[in-house]
Amino acid sequence: MRWELSEQEPSQTLYGAVAKENPDLMRLLEIYEDEEAYQIHRSSEGFKQYIEERAPILESLIILPVDPVVLEQKAEGPGTLVSMTIVEVAPENLEAFKKLIIQEMTRAVKEDEGVLGLFATAEQGEKQNRFHTMEIYSDENAREKYLSSENYQEYRKQADKFLTFRKVFENYPAQIILSKKGLHLEK
Repeated sequence: MRWELSEQEPSQTLYGAVAKENPDLMRLLEIYEDEEAYQIHRSSEGFKQYIEERAPILESLIILPVDPVVLEQKAEGPGTLVSMTIVEVAPENLEAFKKLIIQEMTRAVKEDEGVLGLFATAEQGEKQNRFHTMEIYSDENAREKYLSSENYQEYRKQADKFLTFRKVFENYPAQIILSKKGLHLEK
């Protein structure tokens, strides 16, 4: 599935994947420059048409507002593997976990071949300690190489101390073309 965004819409990027555990479920990560850009998109004719056309087949549409924690990707490239994870962090470890995940995701995208994009967001409101990640890899080999690397193993060793819950969502192979804009949060 590919959703074309018009030049007038200020969306930064839109990535998605179909869940293996339920092929009727698609998760999307939409990143906007700011709240105003998001509201412009939601009120656009293109978005209204998207909702209208899919209404007969959509069982539900859940929009989960989140805050960006780390949004890192290579400048461009094609990916075929998308993995998503939800983790919950003990509230007293929130800041330490944020620092750790920012450091590792930034490092991995910059240094590890085949790691195309690593994105982490935190839910708003009462669940600020719940993080959603999306990982985009060039292929399964790139993912396996990253997950078995010393850097990732050290990151997991440290991160697991902070977590109270972790669930990984595997997705069907995808054809993801990275936004040429590149995404990086200002530090």
